[in-house]
Amino acid sequence: MLSALLCGSCNLCSENYKIVLPEGKVRADLHNHLRTFSTMKNFNGYIDHALTVLEKGGILGVVNFSDARYEEFVSLKGYERVKVGNGNAYYVPEKDILFVKGQEVETNGGHLLAIGIPSGEHLSDHRTIEDTIKEIKDVNGLVVIDHPFYLDGILTDADNFKFLREVDAIEIWNGSANLFIKTPQLVNLKPMPR
Repeated sequence: MLSALLCGSCNLCSENYKIVLPEGKVRADLHNHLRTFSTMKNFNGYIDHALTVLEKGGILGVVNFSDARYEEFVSLKGYERVKVGNGNAYYVPEKDILFVKGQEVETNGGHLLAIGIPSGEHLSDHRTIEDTIKEIKDVNGLVVIDHPFYLDGILTDADNFKFLREVDAIEIWNGSANLFIKTPQLVNLKPMPR
């Protein structure tokens, strides 16, 4: 996925700007809602934390969820940043961190992440999985199944396994989403309040 993320096959890269990746693996957190963002609003603090966790060359996904927190984050004062592509990613040279726009989209069958969609673009919620995947690809975003086995995860329904060939990635760990497999006895349970 990271090769697709940075190879020019989506909106993240431009002909005028090339990101040199270190050899080996790149650490990325593509599903970050900046939970303390509403009270902290500290651009440098988040970038410094991303550097601590992801190291130089890391990629941080700043994910909207029925809001515009990525766009607000970009507008904060702080470290110098270089706009990449159409503003759906920014590079912070001083810290060697790339942050990219994402959106968590609620479908009628669970949640999907749209990574690398244009700044200012807000995808529609509550549509079919098929329509949502198409909409994400229509704006050159990457499709990620997030928290696949959580209550609102797409892969809790075996009928949705057919979408595995249409996505670019699957989130393999999410610290705030537990494992949940639907069984006939549990299908009518509601998620517990957070």
